[in-house]
Amino acid sequence: MAMKRDGMTCPKCGVQQPLAESCSSCQIIIAKYLQRQSVLAGREQAGVTPPVTAPLSGGFPIGRLLLALLVLAWLVGGYLWSGRSAAKGVYQAGSGRYTNQKFKFALQLPNDWKILTVKQAIQCSTLRDQYADQYLLLASPTTPAECLLVVNIAGISLDYFRNVGWEGLVAEINGRNRVKFSEVRSINGLTVYRVGYDIAEFYREDAYFEAANKLIELYYYVPLAADTGERISRLRNLVNEKLQRL
Repeated sequence: MAMKRDGMTCPKCGVQQPLAESCSSCQIIIAKYLQRQSVLAGREQAGVTPPVTAPLSGGFPIGRLLLALLVLAWLVGGYLWSGRSAAKGVYQAGSGRYTNQKFKFALQLPNDWKILTVKQAIQCSTLRDQYADQYLLLASPTTPAECLLVVNIAGISLDYFRNVGWEGLVAEINGRNRVKFSEVRSINGLTVYRVGYDIAEFYREDAYFEAANKLIELYYYVPLAADTGERISRLRNLVNEKLQRL
């Protein structure tokens, strides 16, 4: 049974639906169907027909034990999936609105922007597959090589951010890459710390804000070119106008 972002896929008929004990289309009981398929597969491999309901020494039927284990695995998987889904937030393709109820913020994107997976956005050298769970939103108006906006749980902890202070963090960044822009401002209920700098052949601008005891980082980058300043100004205004606390 496959878990999807919006629910699950029935293992028998393939219909997608919200998490439930039974399929809304073919009406099978999911856990019983999975248990039966497991038993049939075991019979085929062994070439025998074992007494699936034979009692254990304590009198508990094997079939019921398998069913209980399958239900437990399904429920645990659904719980973990729902937790990851809540952390990732929800993007509405029609309106371009991204909402994250777990971290209590929202961002409105132009509805012609593309929403990307980590594998699609991997052209950005800062992205890594192993950090996929940290990325909340990846979007681009064109391609990742031309412009990429990233919203993720920051790689530095909130405690470190508070201890080192904003000026200290800017100094650390300036030690690696020349800082060209730095400010702290209130944006629609959020205190946003923003710093811009050149890195390799790109200009990158990072924005940090605190949410649900985490440090959230929003950053974007564009290649260095004659129109870099204009493009960065548009992205900066997008964040200024469309980022908000829920």
